Order: sequence, then C-alpha cells, then structure tokens
Amino acid sequence: LVSDSDVVWVGDPLPLLTELMQEGATVGASTDCLDLDSDRDKTERPRSPVQCGHAPGNTHGAVLNTGVLWFKSSVDSIALARRWALETLNLHSPHSDDQGAFNNLLADGMYPVKAASPSGRVIGPVRGFGLEGLRLAPLPIDRFCGGHTVWVQQAGKPRRCVSIHATFTEYGDGGKRFRLLESGLWALLPDAYYTEGRFLTFVPPDPGADPMPCQAGEGVHAPGKLTAPCGGEDPAHGLPPKPAGKEIMWQEGLKRSVRLRANVALMARQVHALRDAMGIARVLNRTLILPQFDCLCDRSEYPDIMPSCLYQGAPRRMQIPFKCSTSFVIDTHKLQLMATEPTRFGMQPHKFGGKFTAPLPVRAHRFLADPRTDAAITRSVLDVVVGAGAATAPCSTSSTEQCPALPRQASNVQVLQRLQGAAAREARVLRLSDAVGAFGGWEDRPDESLLFNTMMEYYLYRGNWCCTSRFLDNNADNGRVYIQQPPPLKRPRGG
Repeated sequence: LVSDSDVVWVGDPLPLLTELMQEGATVGASTDCLDLDSDRDKTERPRSPVQCGHAPGNTHGAVLNTGVLWFKSSVDSIALARRWALETLNLHSPHSDDQGAFNNLLADGMYPVKAASPSGRVIGPVRGFGLEGLRLAPLPIDRFCGGHTVWVQQAGKPRRCVSIHATFTEYGDGGKRFRLLESGLWALLPDAYYTEGRFLTFVPPDPGADPMPCQAGEGVHAPGKLTAPCGGEDPAHGLPPKPAGKEIMWQEGLKRSVRLRANVALMARQVHALRDAMGIARVLNRTLILPQFDCLCDRSEYPDIMPSCLYQGAPRRMQIPFKCSTSFVIDTHKLQLMATEPTRFGMQPHKFGGKFTAPLPVRAHRFLADPRTDAAITRSVLDVVVGAGAATAPCSTSSTEQCPALPRQASNVQVLQRLQGAAAREARVLRLSDAVGAFGGWEDRPDESLLFNTMMEYYLYRGNWCCTSRFLDNNADNGRVYIQQPPPLKRPRGG
C-alpha cells in the first residue's frame, strides 16, 4: 500500500482492501471520480460522468489516481509495477507524469470495462499483464477521498474517509497545507499554537439560497443512466446553447450563469468582511480566526463549469450554497505569507523608509472546534454587536448583560475605546456579529494605516473567481472574474 506525500490517513484501510482481495482484486487504485452515486452504481452502461469511466460497460473515461495504490503480490501486479516503472523512467514530455503513464498502460486492455466480481467492485481482466490479466479495484471515492469530495462536497469533514488526498486544490503546497489546517489534519504545529494568544473572529456574510436551483425531478441519479445538467443557467440570457468544452469570456459567463453573478457579489462581501476584520484585529493586536465561508459557485479551469457552476463530473444536485474552503475567497498561499512573513512579498522595509510590517496572524476556521485548542480559549468567547441596535442587544438569550458594541465604520480610536473594557480585554475570543463595514480606518497612527492598506493591496484585493476559460486568446484573465474592492478606509495625513 503506497500513497503520495499529500495524502492523510484517517482510518484503517485494511478491512476494505481485504474484502476487495477476497473478490479477486490484485491491484487497487484511487480515482478522480467526483460523483458518489455514479461511483457506487455498478449497473452496466456505456458511459458515466467525466472521470468516472470505470463502471462495467464503460468504453472510456476512467481516471485512476496513483495517490493511493495497493498491490497484491502476484504475477500480474508485478508485471504492471515493472512496466509502470520503466514507462515513468522514459517520460519525454514535460506534460507527462507517473500517473499519466499508469493510466495509459491500463487503458489499452481495460475497455470495455467488465465486472470481475459479483459486486462489480473489481473489474477486468485487464489484458497485457500476466497470462490471466489484471484484476483491478477502483477504490470507492467516499472511503479513499479526493480533495473535491472532502472540501467541496463534505464541508471539509472526513466523514467515512480512510484516506484524504489533497487533489483538486489550488495554490500548490501552500493551498494544500491550508486545506489540511481547515480540516484539523495538519499536525506540524507547536503546542503554543493551540494554547496562547487572544483572538478575533466574525460571523460570515449570509449567502442566501441557490438563485437558480435544479427543478423538481432534475439532476437525480438513475442507475445505469447519465444525469442531464441542470441549475445555474439564466433562462433569459438570449444566447445560443454553449457547446461542451467551449471557452468563453468572463463577461459571457456572468450573462449565462445566475449562480456566478450571485457568487461574485457574495465574494465581494466576503472580501469586505475580511478586510474590516483584519483591520480590527490589527488595531487590537489579536489573531484573526477565519470563519467557514459559503459559496454559490465551484471553481475550475475547465470551461464546462459554465453555466451550472459545478465542476465537470460533480453531482448535478450538489448542495448550493456549500461550505467552502478559504481558497474560494482569497489566495491562501498569500494569506499564509501575510500571516508569517509579509516582508517577503511587496512589503519590503526599504519601500517604506525602513518601516517594518508585522505579520497579521490567522487561524483556519477549524481552530475553535479542534480538540487540540485549549478550553480556556474555546470557552471564552465574547460577542460584539456591530451596527444598528448594538447599544441594546444582550449577549445571549440567557443573559441580560449587554454585549460590547461597535458602530459601523468604527475608526481605530473607536475600536480601542469600545473593546478595551475589562470584559473585552479578558475574553480570549471576540466574535463580531457582522464584519462588512465594521471598520472605517485610522484617525491617527499613519504608519500603521499605510502598511495595512498596502498589505491589503498585495495580499487581499487581487483575488478572483476562476474560470470561464483557461487561456482564451492567450490571456488567462479573459476567463477570470476579479472581485470589486471594498470602499477605501479612512487614512490620516501621511497614512
């Protein structure tokens, strides 16, 4: 049993692998299938959703992922391993890799797919490996889970997974690390991370309901059949049908997809809330705990995400809105630089007359629910009411004590005045009832204002939704929708 370095094991795979071996499997491989109903459906059929072409009867479309592989010692599995190693050592194209070589080796002898066990969980024989051929078990996607399954369809929770592979994740190693932080699966942190500090968090913007859901009876899986697309499309756009695979400009994407328009507006509110919460955290010298955001549109570099806003091959009736990763709102590799070493990108002291930009530390949304976090933190949460009614709102239905309150557009001076009382100072966590428009900027401290606003320009304001096209007319920006910046903050003279 072997796995990639970006795979986390959260359960024991041996009982399931033993079952598959008893059904005749000699090799098991994870897949990039995204549709759980299709993955479970072993009804013989010629086609399955994109990347799920390992069902009996399929003639193409399987995408095996070498992130998790299991081999039984047998003539056929040894023959596969030997040929795979040689093919990988002889790759010539910079666009080829070991996984591509693995899939290419199996493709010639796998189709049409035949069931090799009564359950259909083992397929084969795959010709070309040993006298009897290979018996392959495509590993079930709700047990050997990929990134889309966990961080888009399961709100970042492992559920039934025994392994989690950080696939379908943007921003390289930094993006994968942050997603693992969001699920409480990153272990390389000191004890002080969970025991020390004072924090600020906020209630995220409400996404509202799905603005264009599938109609009754649409998008429902039926055994042995492909599910037709549904949801997301504006029936009044007046454009001809979009052919599969066609790249379009971002302006056309907004016209075609009600979900995309709603999601871009939601992202603008989320970025506004993040900016204002970061400003208040900076003024109070607190670490920001990010909330778990909601999204109305998935992300993909494949243009077939339009107009449904679903990743190609994902379940047609996937829940919208869905709990999404922070990477859907902000570039998480930049976020982590801002939290640790902002002077590495854009904020070099020589640009500001030697002024040093301190990191703006953050925690992922899992932090308060992580069992490693000290109870002295999780039990010390004080609500701060923002905006209208703040002066009279009680902290909870069981308390007559009034919460600390902030007016909207509070300046740094007002933040300090309102949130430096004994209760607020002692609370380990302050939770804003709303952060959109909560912070108005600085009345004084021009250096702090200058550095914070410049840091937002580099680290927060340049995010976008991706993509209606990947590189249309040799310009990646033709497929990206950039988010409207929040209103500027007040700056003192020199700030």
